[in-house]
Amino acid sequence: MTAAVGNTDPVIGRDDEIDRVVCILCRRTKNSAVLVGAPGVGKTAIAEGLAQRIAAGTVPAALAGARLVEVDLGAMVAGTQYRGMFEERLKNVIKEAEDANSKVILFIDEVHMLVGAGKCGGGSMDGANLLKPALARGRIRCVGATTFDEYRKYIEKDAALERRFQMVHVEEPSTQATIAILQGLKRRYEEHHGLRIQDAALVAAAQLAGRYITDGGQLTEKIRRRPYSVILFDEVEKADPSVFNVFLQLLDDGMLTDGKGRTVDFKNTIIIMTSNLGAEHLTAGMNGQTTMEAARGLVMEQVRKHFKPELLNRLSEMVIFEPLSHDKLKEVVKIQMKSTVANLADKGISLTASNAAMDVILSESYNPMYGARPIRRWVHKNVMTKLSELLVKGDAGEGSIVSIDATADRKGLKYEVVKKKVADLRGKKPMVDLPSDSDDSSDDVVEVGPVAKKAKVVSFSIQQMASE
Repeated sequence: MTAAVGNTDPVIGRDDEIDRVVCILCRRTKNSAVLVGAPGVGKTAIAEGLAQRIAAGTVPAALAGARLVEVDLGAMVAGTQYRGMFEERLKNVIKEAEDANSKVILFIDEVHMLVGAGKCGGGSMDGANLLKPALARGRIRCVGATTFDEYRKYIEKDAALERRFQMVHVEEPSTQATIAILQGLKRRYEEHHGLRIQDAALVAAAQLAGRYITDGGQLTEKIRRRPYSVILFDEVEKADPSVFNVFLQLLDDGMLTDGKGRTVDFKNTIIIMTSNLGAEHLTAGMNGQTTMEAARGLVMEQVRKHFKPELLNRLSEMVIFEPLSHDKLKEVVKIQMKSTVANLADKGISLTASNAAMDVILSESYNPMYGARPIRRWVHKNVMTKLSELLVKGDAGEGSIVSIDATADRKGLKYEVVKKKVADLRGKKPMVDLPSDSDDSSDDVVEVGPVAKKAKVVSFSIQQMASE
């Protein structure tokens, strides 16, 4: 590319993506990258930024002195009248890159065009299959660019080709990043047009572009990129009534059409809706003011009044959650405690809590109106604050065991720290010692292991959907 002679615009705000591409190119194998993003987000600009870094010498030794050469697939296909002409041209390019001893990096814009390029009749030999062996052995380094749609349509379906390229997501710049890009390019545009551009105009242009240049809906865009997802509509009863008409199409056909007229497939998603309708009836049933069976009936009656029958008829299952019992709430307290003090395991500190302490936490934090969420806030505000004080003051350190118990009046917590020699605990994992459910007088030891990874959930605001 022409970075060495300064004919390219400076690349601003893409340092993370360029760093990622540099890391991939420096590998011994699997050293080819593909830039995937929506049209116009700056994929080619990232390739130009890479060329500028190489020209400036601000790259690792593995890339020093390398040349980034753009391969024009359209020009290679043009004029190929007979079978084998395109293959010969592409093989010559590959051979030149191999003979350069990793000093030539190929940049292929619209890299998905390799799939099927030069293919004749029923044969399977195309540009992608010619390139695969060289990419697999790491003999050549390549940077491709394509969009999400074309990546899924062409490259993702060819598992062997997909493995050869390491994907780099290129997201649209934020408004602030766009302003920074415009300010960096302002001088060049002023010289070209012979006028002066005010900073306020740049800010207004960036803000108005984000406001008026329409994109696809937020929900449909997320599902287009990750079709295998769990979609959670929280507190769905608060949505605008027009949203439920969209739900009819979504739940019936499994398809949605966004503002650009593109149809998105939702058939591989799991849709969950939550609602607080009738919560007061369940609370009354829990308090003994009515039977739980009657409370469930009142809840379903309220649900049928609020939602249209055609919407309810499209739901696979409706589950009524009963209010949390005292035993279940103690389980919530136990989960919050285990989650919170897992941080102590990294410092070699163990924690024990008595049944009385758990009861104090539950009685002080639980509110029937707000459910179990206040428990987490109370544990963070009180227990974590006290534990932090013990660490800061040096009262607790590696090898310490912190015991939490209730005060004499059963309205507060008291903390006792027992220090042991680090040598005595070497090779042992810190533990959380919390009361078990089966026996209030006994303790069960739960080792604190790595925190489990959370499943990918697409959480979506109903109000956003109404505006789309």
